[in-house]
Amino acid sequence: MQYFCHDLRALRAQFRPLARLQSLWPEDQYMMVLRGLADLGGRAVTARDGLRLAGSAMFMPALKMGGIAATPGLKSAVERAGIAPGAVLCLTNIFVDPAYRGRGVSVAMEARAAELARVAGFTHSVALLYASREILAWFERRPDKISAGIEDAAGDPVYFLPLV
Repeated sequence: MQYFCHDLRALRAQFRPLARLQSLWPEDQYMMVLRGLADLGGRAVTARDGLRLAGSAMFMPALKMGGIAATPGLKSAVERAGIAPGAVLCLTNIFVDPAYRGRGVSVAMEARAAELARVAGFTHSVALLYASREILAWFERRPDKISAGIEDAAGDPVYFLPLV
């Protein structure tokens, strides 16, 4: 498996294959999500097995994202936690082709994104708007999580996670 990092703006021609990895939204709707993330300066880590796209994960500054910035109290929660406002990353839209699940692809993409983010000056990621109860439970089991003391739009807790 090979992992690559891309500026989302440079991946516009590959949005359809990226959209096919996920099953949360209709393909055309997710392509609009990708265009919005690209316009916000988002980046993507992709996993490839030869020419086959096996997974993707998006990341960008958390306080730049419209939906996340609209989460009531997120900016003040960052400040209360003693984290520099520009140092919080949002790692989002992590999808792995079903044929590659259970092989550590998402963990490797998250690690690659965290490595690139640390080099760029980020110290924490924010966890919110969970795609499933399993993902929320995974975050809640992490011993290094920091509660933001607020809830996301779905009423679930928001956490900060150190980029280690």
